[in-house]
Parts: sequence; C-alpha cells; structure tokens
Amino acid sequence: MQIESMMFVGWVALPVTAYVMGRMLIRRSNRLTAEHPHMDATTRLAQMRERTLDSAVTRGRMAEAIRLADGPQGPGALTTTHRG
Repeated sequence: MQIESMMFVGWVALPVTAYVMGRMLIRRSNRLTAEHPHMDATTRLAQMRERTLDSAVTRGRMAEAIRLADGPQGPGALTTTHRG
C-alpha cells in the first residue's frame, strides 16, 4: 500500500514540478532579456547597413535582405534574380 501511495504522489508531483520549473525558467529568461538594450527593426537595419559599408565583399542572404530593404536601385532592380 505504501509503494502505491508513493507512486501516486510521484506521478502527481511530476507535472507540478515541471510547471513550476518552466515558470521559473520563463521568468529568468524575461529578466535577462529586460537587462539587455532593446533593439528595434530600424536600429538593426542601420547596423546591418553600417557593416556592409565597412566590408568590401557582401554575399549571401544578408546582402540580399539589405538590398531588398533599401528598395529598388534602378529600373531593372526588381527583375534581377542573379544570385552569386
């Protein structure tokens, strides 16, 4: 009888413990996120543009994203699909 009671208490305590630990981890994550400065999309885009001006060669998805964010550069800018 005592073993069955211990098993029942263990099975009941397991989800409660998991819930409490999850809440603690979420609270800790939110606290750590609040300590760091918040970066919005405009600031991030400006930061990405500064990096591309500093480097001579830009390739890949980040360069494509910055090019698209800057808007059309000329009459044929929207029709170019060349990826290097």
